[in-house]
Amino acid sequence: MNLKHSSIFWLIATLFLILFFWRGEEDILLTVYFVSFLLPVVAGTSFFLTHHLIPEFLLKKKTTTFFIYLAYTVIISLYFEMLMVVFSFIVLADYNFENLPGLSTDLISVGTAIYLIAAIQVLIYFYKLPFELEKEEHSEKTIGTENKITVRSDRKNVILTLSDITFIESLGDYLRINLVGKQVLTKKTLTSIDKDLPQIFLRVHRSFIVNLDRIDSQNHEWIMIDSQQVPIGRTFRKTLKERTSK
Repeated sequence: MNLKHSSIFWLIATLFLILFFWRGEEDILLTVYFVSFLLPVVAGTSFFLTHHLIPEFLLKKKTTTFFIYLAYTVIISLYFEMLMVVFSFIVLADYNFENLPGLSTDLISVGTAIYLIAAIQVLIYFYKLPFELEKEEHSEKTIGTENKITVRSDRKNVILTLSDITFIESLGDYLRINLVGKQVLTKKTLTSIDKDLPQIFLRVHRSFIVNLDRIDSQNHEWIMIDSQQVPIGRTFRKTLKERTSK
């Protein structure tokens, strides 16, 4: 969510909270103050869900860890909610619960307001996720003149020198790109990255692409690259033989 859309969302969320807690006959400024105390809890919970828990655990299929941390998040946010109500009781109500805005003394209602807004944020996140992934896909392109390729790893763009890549291995939804002295993990398919690679790279197995310039030795079954064995698929042997015999 960009700054403009985020600002509009939180403006609407603030107005919603004011109307949710305002009783009508009381001073609306008191409700505004109460909501200003509540907003950091709401924003913090929403931010943690959409910027850490979901991308780091749920999207990476670490479901058990996700739900454990989600439970901790709920407990901690409820704790801060109670602190906020106590703070309002002291500062705004002068130790008199009747002076607090409408439903602000009902912890269930306060919690409902917090998680309703957080849930809307999560829905917006999942709505925009396919567009973000498509945008990232377009950013992972080969920079031909510099002999580079850009991939997404650890939530950032990583520029790799093509000549340093020894081979690429498919790991389900991810690829492990083996380079001289290091490895890079990226969420991409072998077929899609193959389209971005120059002719010096060849698919030799359903799970492997190799840099032909990096082959140390080979036989009918295996290729040796940087002291590692890469299997040769039966359907790829003829093409490999034609390319390496030139």
